[in-house]
Amino acid sequence: MQESDIQLHKWFASNIGTKILRAEWQRINNFCGKLHGDNKLVITSANVSNFVERGHFKHTIFLSAHDNHGHYKDNFILSLYDELPLQFRSVDCIIINHVLEFTLNPYKILREIDKIIKPNGHVIISSFNALSFYGLQKLFSSKKNILTHSKCWQLRQIEEWLKVLSFKIIKDEHEFYRPLVNNKYLLDSFMVLDIVGRMFFDSFGSVNLIYAKKQISNLTPIKNSWCLADSLLKPGLVKSVT
Repeated sequence: MQESDIQLHKWFASNIGTKILRAEWQRINNFCGKLHGDNKLVITSANVSNFVERGHFKHTIFLSAHDNHGHYKDNFILSLYDELPLQFRSVDCIIINHVLEFTLNPYKILREIDKIIKPNGHVIISSFNALSFYGLQKLFSSKKNILTHSKCWQLRQIEEWLKVLSFKIIKDEHEFYRPLVNNKYLLDSFMVLDIVGRMFFDSFGSVNLIYAKKQISNLTPIKNSWCLADSLLKPGLVKSVT
């Protein structure tokens, strides 16, 4: 996974990758701006340090499967996505940013998320949409890159997995209706397609966004309030990178 993670990181650093990140994080930040809590966790291979707004959370933590620490001044964890080294019920909000499409077992990652999210905590998932310009280019492009190896899980499938784990789906959204070309001039000239797409073809954006909330259990959770220190991490699994 680390090699594909590095390739994906490079793709998101391109012009088209940056455009997509900016568009989707504007929506994510709008949603997170209404939330508050102790800890927000961002799981991604991309450099999103310029897009993430800290909002009303005491701590924002970034986690990646490759050493992405150079892009973050602090609060970075190096870890596998399906073995999260975080304490039980310790995170208020988790954002999974283009991770599920590049793993063989996305449900295992969601199960890890379920372990560390607090009751009434929120999960936001961004992933690529097969029914879009992205899907068409993935299907017909002769040029092989990291995106052609992705698995476009259907929106409903991801939502069903979340429901099995006792998450309530709040809403889903779609973003970015332009062809995925890396030429800045062409991308800007197609900007009108974003406006038209949102109005008439909403479900055909290249990015799917799912917003969900963890349902309250009958158990009384133990409150965890940590800064990014070894108290956050499971003993013996990983060390925070600062």
